[in-house]
Amino acid sequence: MFTLPAGPMVLVAADVSLVASTDGVSLTVSQFTSKSPVVCEVQGSQLKFYTAGTCTVTASQAGDATYLPAEKDASVPVVLPDGTATTVTGTVPAGSIQAVIPAGSAWVFAPAGTGPLQTSGFIALAGHPKSPGVAPPASLRFVAGLFDFVALNGPKGSTFTTTITYPGPIPANAQYWMYGATADNPAPHWYRFAGASFAGNTVTLTITDGGLGDSDLTANSIIVDPGGPVIDAASLDATPVPTLGALAIWLLSALMLLCGAGFMARRHTLPSR
Repeated sequence: MFTLPAGPMVLVAADVSLVASTDGVSLTVSQFTSKSPVVCEVQGSQLKFYTAGTCTVTASQAGDATYLPAEKDASVPVVLPDGTATTVTGTVPAGSIQAVIPAGSAWVFAPAGTGPLQTSGFIALAGHPKSPGVAPPASLRFVAGLFDFVALNGPKGSTFTTTITYPGPIPANAQYWMYGATADNPAPHWYRFAGASFAGNTVTLTITDGGLGDSDLTANSIIVDPGGPVIDAASLDATPVPTLGALAIWLLSALMLLCGAGFMARRHTLPSR
C-alpha cells in the first residue's frame, strides 16, 4: 500500500516522509523514485517539492521466490503559495520603483511578508525586520535602499532574471552590492555582484540558482538575496583632477611667451621721467 497526502501541497510545504507496505509478509518496499523530478525529488525516504505541478512517486519492491517485482504510483498536486507574482512594486523618496520577471519565465516572486521564504520587496537599508544586521562598507551609498526578494518555482539550477526600474537615472559609476553567502565565504557578508547590468534607470539581475547571488548556495528552485545599486564614495573621493593635454600645455606656454614679449616691448617704449 502506498499513498501520498491528499493535497494540494503548497510549494513551500515541509518535506513529506514516504511510507509504503506490501501484501507479501516477507517483502518490503526497496525504493522510492520521482517520476516528475522538476516538481519533486526523493532523497532517501523524504519527498521534497520544487515547483508547481503534479508530483508522481513510484514505490518499488524487488519481489522474491514467491512474488514478482511490483510498483505502485501515487500522485499529489503541488501549487504556488497565495500572493506570488511576477511584479513587485514599491516607493522610494524619489518615486515609484518596480521589479519585473520577464514573460515566459517559470520563476515568481514569493508572497510579501517577513517569513524566511517570503519577500518584503523594496525596503530601507536599516530599520526593517529583513534588513541585514551587518552594516555595509562605510564608503557605500545606496541609491534607493535594498530589493529584498525570494524567487520560487524555477527549475533547479536554472537562471533567474529580473529587471528593476528606478524613478530616475542610475549614476554611471554605480555598482550592485548584495548581502549573503558566497562560495568562497559561507558567512553572510556584503559583496559586489557582477551579474548586474545597468541601462539608464534600470538594473537587470541575472542569477543562477545555487550560484553567485543566491545566498542559500543550493540549486533548490529558491533564490534568496537582498541587494541594491550603490555609489562608492571612496572612489569618488579618489577621482583625479583632469590634467591638460600636451597640445593645451603647448598653447598655454606659447601664450605666456607672447604675453612676456609684449610686456618687455611695452617696457622699452615707456617714456623716461
